[in-house]
Amino acid sequence: EDGDRRPRLVSAFRTDRNLTAGSRGSGTIVEWQGHSGMLVTGGNSTNLSCWDIDAEKFVRNFDRKSEACVTTITTAWDRSLNRPAESSECVHSPHSGIGPNIIVAGYGDGTMRVFDVRTSGTAVASNLNNINGPDTHSSGSTQLPQQAIPRPGRRSRLMNYAEHSDWVVNIAFNQFGGRYEIISGSMSGDIKFWDLRMSTSLRSLNVQRSLMTSMVVHPCVPLLATGSASQQFIKIMTLDGETLNVLRHHDTTGRGQRIGPVSCLAFHPGKMVLAAGTVDDIVSLYCP
Repeated sequence: EDGDRRPRLVSAFRTDRNLTAGSRGSGTIVEWQGHSGMLVTGGNSTNLSCWDIDAEKFVRNFDRKSEACVTTITTAWDRSLNRPAESSECVHSPHSGIGPNIIVAGYGDGTMRVFDVRTSGTAVASNLNNINGPDTHSSGSTQLPQQAIPRPGRRSRLMNYAEHSDWVVNIAFNQFGGRYEIISGSMSGDIKFWDLRMSTSLRSLNVQRSLMTSMVVHPCVPLLATGSASQQFIKIMTLDGETLNVLRHHDTTGRGQRIGPVSCLAFHPGKMVLAAGTVDDIVSLYCP
């Protein structure tokens, strides 16, 4: 009986009063950090905002430091933190190796910036080698970390990357093989791998010549997928750039209905299942 009930609204709030409804750009971009209850919002707004959803209160604002809109946000946290021990799904390290306080934002002009929730609201950077605090390893319900002041004399620098030349489609943390890398992709079809301790990218892949409208990285397996709106295909490949499959139709014979322009992609967090959404209102599931 409970399963037949329609969803009901529990709570609602305005993330930013400076956000203009209907204005061109990225709209509202959100990142949900489930284990701590933190919600990070941005987009067309001049700020990135952090919210404590459990306490229903505003935590901190960051100036987005750019005239371009924020197009994607990611945080360094791991969904396996809340996964039961007996779960059959893939289980890896209980933290990303960087800590849950780090936020990476991508922008419409191709730049990327790093923020730290524990700072007073400036785009950071305090010694990422020691970014993990005691709160990142605590058991049970994790509270939002208290503001941390960098130690006197410790070197800090603003993390600002500008190697992409176009709209950043997505950013993802990757810890497969203990790499603890950041993976970013732009509409130009280039994918870059980053170590946040370095000032330049580690390596780059040019995966497609057509406009790349979506990119997603599997959290447990060294796979990524990209989508094209103009050429209407989904490409599945390894993190080394080897193409494993190119999907152009809704069936495997290649004679069925052609997939529509790809607008979004998502991997199942623990299984080899890829979901794809297209602008013709169809959501498809694939087993790569």
